Amino acid sequence: MSDSAESETIYISTFERLVSEEPPRALWYFIKIQTNLPPDRRLHCCLFLKEAGHVELADEAMDALLQHDGSSPGVWYESAIIRDMLGQSHSALSRLNRALALKPDFGPAAALRIATLIKLGERDRARELLAESAPPLLHRGQHVVLQAFNNSFDYWHGLLQGLESDRPLEDFVTVGAAIEKALDENLAYSMVRFGDGEGAFLVPEDNEDMRAIGDIACRFFARRWYGRGDDATLTAVKTVAAQLKTISPSFNIIGAPNDDWCRHEWNLGSFQTLACCLSARYFAARQPAMLSQTSVGLDLAHSGVLARLIRKAPSVCIVTCHSDLAPRLAAATGENKFDTLLIPPADSDLGITNLTPGNHLDDAARIMDAIDAAQGNRLFLIGGGFLGKLYTHRAAQGGAVAVDVGSVLDGIMDYSTRPNFYHISLAQRFWSALKTPV
Repeated sequence: MSDSAESETIYISTFERLVSEEPPRALWYFIKIQTNLPPDRRLHCCLFLKEAGHVELADEAMDALLQHDGSSPGVWYESAIIRDMLGQSHSALSRLNRALALKPDFGPAAALRIATLIKLGERDRARELLAESAPPLLHRGQHVVLQAFNNSFDYWHGLLQGLESDRPLEDFVTVGAAIEKALDENLAYSMVRFGDGEGAFLVPEDNEDMRAIGDIACRFFARRWYGRGDDATLTAVKTVAAQLKTISPSFNIIGAPNDDWCRHEWNLGSFQTLACCLSARYFAARQPAMLSQTSVGLDLAHSGVLARLIRKAPSVCIVTCHSDLAPRLAAATGENKFDTLLIPPADSDLGITNLTPGNHLDDAARIMDAIDAAQGNRLFLIGGGFLGKLYTHRAAQGGAVAVDVGSVLDGIMDYSTRPNFYHISLAQRFWSALKTPV
């Protein structure tokens, strides 16, 4: 066997052990044989441990990697991210300094170093480094967000600390029971979810710094959802946001970023996402709705609750970009009770779904009319991202139970449009649960 083939065999064996049910033993194995792996493979194994949620094990594996070879700025940078995830900001800063000593033009490390200094309260030093960090070291958006967050730090840090006094988030069991009760009692009911995308349009505009963060975040999501971030598009999406703010008191359940998500973004120094998450959470927590977490739709699907609701409902309308979902549901249940209301796919998902692009913003009025025409259906399962919240409200206004499940409709069709490990088994779990009678 050639050296490269033997190395690949060792890598595959290591990878298999890393996904086993005994991560400590996998780590022991990794440390034992990691010198026989190519550097990129060793780093990949460390990062896989991190992404799988074994952050402390990833940290130990990264230390073993650094002991073998401490000359890679990329490894020092990735190890700093892991230290940040563990809340060890001082150690992360030290490792970022090592990375930048090895590669002074390492932009991601420079940005994270400034963010880490801000978290540590060294805001004047952060300002000094920002003044020295012209493009291309930091691109304009990074520079604006870091500077604006630093200037408005007290507000965002106050929101983060205030999470502890927020009312608790209900779990998917409670949410599922409430939706099922509404189905049983023939009530109108609605559930929506707010994530960082919705939060971008809920960032306060109280001062120039907050407006700067909000503008960059809004343009990012406008491009992600609709393929363009020009002023006209931004104005159109902000009109939707204004409608969403107006109708939010009528929702029965709102899923919002949970404490762990917000603190994760803080630990990573991902201040744009943090500002969006905190804004979404703050807004949602002040509505009269039951409060849950953004991932509640995914939890309902993953646990089998969504399948039970689908079986129980006498008729179901699916607002989705997947034309083959309703026929597949009909085949799986043996029931001809599914309607489809087709909507354009998100621009960012086109490379995954291979669907035909459309203009969702321009189609929104037509889709709202189509929801009115489909009001004979008892249960609406709604995708559609940001606009999906308006569709959920409209369906519930007509007396239906309307559930914003978002990208779950991609996941159960085996399209991983979200970087979430649940999607590895989501489709299998959902369709298996659907075959089980209520």
